[in-house]
Amino acid sequence: MLTFQVSGKTYSADKLDAMKQFHIVRRMAPIIAGLLPAGVAMKDMNSFLQKEVSSVLPGLADALSKLKDEDAEFVLYSLLSVVKQEQPNGLGWAPVVKGSSLMFQDITMPDLIKIAFKAGQFNFQDFLSALPQPSTGAK
Repeated sequence: MLTFQVSGKTYSADKLDAMKQFHIVRRMAPIIAGLLPAGVAMKDMNSFLQKEVSSVLPGLADALSKLKDEDAEFVLYSLLSVVKQEQPNGLGWAPVVKGSSLMFQDITMPDLIKIAFKAGQFNFQDFLSALPQPSTGAK
């Protein structure tokens, strides 16, 4: 489990199952190249995803805008389905979404993207680290 903060609120993210991860990557693959700086290979995506979300938010929002509505919603709701928000006064944790409903009306769109990005970082770190590493050119 990953615990993180966005706009002063504490969230936790769990792991998605492997098939849900696969379907997210499948939908995002065509636009991932647009997120990477020119000349950066897919195998370098892991280091890209380790960056602070605010530094990639403009490119991420632009990339998401290129997805069909149903694909963007699938990606966001899938990532948010494993996220919970800590409740005040020790009342535990509450899910951020239920089905296709956002449970907190005070979450802004930029915060929504940041929360989903953090859940994505956590869920895809194993996949991205398994990609082939760049060749050193030595023979």
